[in-house]
Amino acid sequence: MKCFAVLSFPCMIFFVATSVCLVAKDWIPQPYGLLKISNLKLSESIAAAQNTLQKAPEDANAWGNLAKVYHIHGWETEAIQCYRQATEISPTEFRWLYYLGLITYKTNPKEASNAFAKAISINPKYSAVYVYYAYALRSTGHLKEAEQQLKRAKELDPANPFADLWLGELALADMRFNDARKYLQSALNLNPKQSEAHAVMAQVDLVLGNKVSAHQHAIGARQPTQHTEMDDPLWLQLMDIGVTSRWFVERGKRCIGNGNFERAVTELSTIISAAQEDSEVWLNYGIALFHTKEYSKAVAALESTLTVIEKTDEMQAKTPKKLDERNYLKVQSHYHLGRIYYDTGRLAEAISNYQQAIQIKPDFIEAHGRLGMTYWKADRFDEAVAQCKRAIEIFPLNIEFHQNLAEIYWQGKMYGQAAEEYEIIIKHDPLNEQALYRTGLAFLKKDMLDEALSCFQRILSINPKNTFAHGAMGIIFYNRGQWQKASDEFQQVLRLEPNNQHAQKMLEQLELSR
Repeated sequence: MKCFAVLSFPCMIFFVATSVCLVAKDWIPQPYGLLKISNLKLSESIAAAQNTLQKAPEDANAWGNLAKVYHIHGWETEAIQCYRQATEISPTEFRWLYYLGLITYKTNPKEASNAFAKAISINPKYSAVYVYYAYALRSTGHLKEAEQQLKRAKELDPANPFADLWLGELALADMRFNDARKYLQSALNLNPKQSEAHAVMAQVDLVLGNKVSAHQHAIGARQPTQHTEMDDPLWLQLMDIGVTSRWFVERGKRCIGNGNFERAVTELSTIISAAQEDSEVWLNYGIALFHTKEYSKAVAALESTLTVIEKTDEMQAKTPKKLDERNYLKVQSHYHLGRIYYDTGRLAEAISNYQQAIQIKPDFIEAHGRLGMTYWKADRFDEAVAQCKRAIEIFPLNIEFHQNLAEIYWQGKMYGQAAEEYEIIIKHDPLNEQALYRTGLAFLKKDMLDEALSCFQRILSINPKNTFAHGAMGIIFYNRGQWQKASDEFQQVLRLEPNNQHAQKMLEQLELSR
């Protein structure tokens, strides 16, 4: 029976795949290679869509749904034929026009432009259509029209991650450098880690003579891109019908990007097995498990990523592109292993994995930053400072690294150095109460009372209920012998926090001093 069970499964797949081709009418577009399909779910999806179409050849939905199955699984020629049929039968159906444009905007931008224009006339409020329409128009040399479409997309969806980016690219191509910089800065305000925006901004700053800024954006361009998803429900519907490993991975990555980690685990677990040899599947599964705090499973998945990559290194020629892809997966595996070991208190293993990530990618700023904080937790002060400084050296604009270094200095009682970092933070974030408070305390420790008082007053202008600032000002007035002002500040603390023992003791001491 075991032998029969092993043989029957591929036979069943072959039967389903074969029946698709034999039963389908010759007027239904047939992708090449259907006989070679080994994915049972895909064979069933094709068979169901084709059978529906055979029963209703005049139904636009039947043509469109078959097109979607072909489209998402890579049979674009046949998908285009089916979408065209759907749009001919139902020329006022927005989604079939949109999908036709979506599948042709790169390969046949003229046809895509026509499809998008018709789609917009039917539903002018679907923001994503304007972005793809702009791409098609740009490809055919209609730059002004493309710019108009992007502006409309931004009006409908201000959080669109591509509208400002592509407006910046168009302005750069037209040598409107200041406009380009404005658009790109807007794009980066929305998505600070969008590497494509950093890359274009580096070009613009170089032309404008901003060499330091250009260098920083060039560094940002080399980091993995992160940006919000474009609001495009029809594309998500298309993704959801994908049944090959690629689409389980894409849906898993989408869920990770949206913070829906439990759903990501569910999507990716569908294709996880001991025979899984796709390192990207293992990596994303491990990342999702890390975020759901299933640490032991996450470690196993991330170690499987590294094992699969090692096998791949042995079998495949190390072309630059493939090597870069594998190195990225290695770096991310070690980085997330480092985070798991840090969270579970295994600091030596965390340090080792962060170091391995940095060895592969020396400019990986997040690894430098987290390695610094791990050294600090392990009471390795000098190494912690060195790593935080290295992260800042690579990317000085990242305020988080300055905050980490300031905290390390502060805990190490190096108040002067901490104050320097806090002053940098305040320049970028003038409303940062903690940075202002710590800077004020540093001045207070140096007996620079006017400077300290100024910091605490700034805090109260931001947040009048900050009891720490009131208490610190009370100390300053007490040291100056300004008893009434000191008393007022400590009384204000008690109005806000009636059980504040420090304020009570200071008021008692003031009574004795008078």
